[in-house]
Amino acid sequence: MFEKVNAGHPDKMADRLAGAVVDLVYERAGGLTKANPRVACEVMAGHGRVDVQIETSLGRLDLRADDVDPLIHRLFGERVVGNVLIAPQDPHLSDILSPLWQGGGYKAGVLRRAKRQSQAEMRLAA
Repeated sequence: MFEKVNAGHPDKMADRLAGAVVDLVYERAGGLTKANPRVACEVMAGHGRVDVQIETSLGRLDLRADDVDPLIHRLFGERVVGNVLIAPQDPHLSDILSPLWQGGGYKAGVLRRAKRQSQAEMRLAA
């Protein structure tokens, strides 16, 4: 079983908006020292509303809701109500995830990280 929706379906439009937000973050980071920013974007759209939650390593001064509003209105029209939340990325999460995607994939990275953490805890206990 598979799902097929047309190009104007809110799910498809939400995916396009999330991609545009990621592109915007990378564009903004290009002129900054953070050439490889981290960003996560979730979009929920429907019933005249578009809610966007962005978690990024860029500072709040580098990315604002006013930067995202034009993207919302370009894709969904001027009549929708947009709500944008921008939060800083949890630095502990990015520290954990960075090495996980290198060498051996996600699962291998999780195991390596758990092993290092266990070894460090054993040294502290000794």
